[in-house]
Amino acid sequence: MALLVGEPMISPFVDGIREPAGNFLLFEGFPNVLKSKSKPLSSELFQHLASPNLVFYHWEVTKERLPLLLNLSQLTLLLTRHKQLDGESVAYKWVAKIGPTLGTTDTEIMQTAPDQFSFTRKAPSGLTAFELLALANWLEAADFPHCNLNLPPISERLKQLRGKHTNTIAKPIVLPGH
Repeated sequence: MALLVGEPMISPFVDGIREPAGNFLLFEGFPNVLKSKSKPLSSELFQHLASPNLVFYHWEVTKERLPLLLNLSQLTLLLTRHKQLDGESVAYKWVAKIGPTLGTTDTEIMQTAPDQFSFTRKAPSGLTAFELLALANWLEAADFPHCNLNLPPISERLKQLRGKHTNTIAKPIVLPGH
């Protein structure tokens, strides 16, 4: 089991699980504050995951995932110097309005032939929380309908701060008696 703790917005977690249906790798990326330790994952889920032609499976409670992912995406945009989704924008208001009405999103990809896959999605909005936020940010992009993912230029102030940091020469520390 691998776990990163103490992070407020992300909580990556990987664990191997042995079930009668087979061995599985469980990955979670966000804190699941509503998950009860006393209620394990259902055996029906593991039976479904053991389907021989299942290539990809994703399930989320979109109305619960959306606020967590919004925080993470805003932080990511801030750290990469991209424009954050404005709380007064039409796209943000749309996401905030539909978020509480969303239920679960269930996505699966099955291999139906050696060279063919089928994609099935069951979702009230047709999109996952990540896809809803990507759409909202794209609709609010300054260069819409394009999607410029280049980093914005570094400000002169940040260049000056970086210059001071890189021009500082570390002096060796001499301990007494050495």
